[in-house]
Amino acid sequence: MTKEQRNRCQFCRFQKCLQKGMVLEAVREDRMPGGRNGSAIYNLYKYLLGLLATG
Repeated sequence: MTKEQRNRCQFCRFQKCLQKGMVLEAVREDRMPGGRNGSAIYNLYKYLLGLLATG
């Protein structure tokens, strides 16, 4: 993976990290889009991942 490829689809990259064993609870809210004020986005990520896990 090159630097150029790495940022093409951040969601796909996030998915791959989770598949490799990354723990969702270890994701820092302040590193998500919107920072600490973006907790709604963080909750959306958690919701979407829950849907993907059940489907």
